[in-house]
Amino acid sequence: MTDKAILEAQVEAALKQLQDLEAEEALLLKEIKEQDAAGTNAAATASPAAPPPVPVVAAPPAAAPAAVSIAQRAAAFATPFEGTFLEAYADPAGVWTIGTGSIWDRRNTPPTRVTQHTPPIDAATALAWLAEEMTEAVGYVAHYVTVPITDNQRVALTDLIYNIGAGNFASSRLLRSLNSGDITGASDYFLDWTMAGGHQLRGLVRRRAAERTLFMTGE
Repeated sequence: MTDKAILEAQVEAALKQLQDLEAEEALLLKEIKEQDAAGTNAAATASPAAPPPVPVVAAPPAAAPAAVSIAQRAAAFATPFEGTFLEAYADPAGVWTIGTGSIWDRRNTPPTRVTQHTPPIDAATALAWLAEEMTEAVGYVAHYVTVPITDNQRVALTDLIYNIGAGNFASSRLLRSLNSGDITGASDYFLDWTMAGGHQLRGLVRRRAAERTLFMTGE
């Protein structure tokens, strides 16, 4: 299989996961609405003359729903590239990692770096850590990017930060180009980050190309 075919397959798999996730979210919202409607009907039947007062609930921050959605999409995008390992291992750059690309053991307070002595985790823990770290990465995108961007661009940048770290992103040519308004130029700099351990890795080339493709894709 050619590199192009492999890339297309990776992108297609990632997008399929995103579609499945969005479908699950839509189904969950439908179930919640149906439950709310059923509860309202039951209350009206039991006491038609005195409907219960509407509770006052503080609204969540306006950015919260979008942040969750972007983090979930980025997690689905990253998973085929990262894989999930329940025991600690050294990645191609020699960085000790566990779960789905996590380098922090979040069982400790504060979290500590994963080492060869880090105890195994289960699949649920790997998923929870991925969700937490992707949410943090979404926050870094919001902090460092000063120009309007699309959701697809947020997902691509979130995955990049998860992979290379917020510090590297903050000092990158990609960010400087993006904040200057040069979207196309910024997209080319995804390929700055394809090296690990002094060698260019085909897996990172494919991941950067997939991020760039998503970055340049409309809503």
